[in-house]
Amino acid sequence: MRRLHIDFPSTVLLCILSATFCTLCEAVSCSSNEYCPVGWSVLRREDGSAHTCDPTAFNAKCPRPHNCVHSKCGISFCCVHSDKLEKWKRQEEIEKEIEENNAEEEEEL
Repeated sequence: MRRLHIDFPSTVLLCILSATFCTLCEAVSCSSNEYCPVGWSVLRREDGSAHTCDPTAFNAKCPRPHNCVHSKCGISFCCVHSDKLEKWKRQEEIEKEIEENNAEEEEEL
C-alpha cells in the first residue's frame, strides 16, 4: 500500500488561496442591504455608487458624520446610523442659524 505524501507548505498555501478566493466570491455577490448594519445607511456618491473607505488611509476616510464600517462582503463602506444622521443635520441647522443671527447683530452695530 502506498502512502500519500502531503507537503505541509503546499497545503497551507492552498488553504490561503482558497480562503482568499472565497472572500472575493462573497464580495462580488454582496447586495446593497449588506453594505451597512441594520438601521444604518450607506453614503452614496453623485453617480449612485456606494462610498468605500479605508480606515488606515488618510485620503480614504469618511466625511462627517459617517463612519468607516467593514461589511460582511469584505469591503469597508461609509455608513451612518439614521438617528445620528438626523441629530447631525439638526446640529448643522442650529449652527447655521447662530451664524446668521450673529451676522445680523454685527450689521446692526
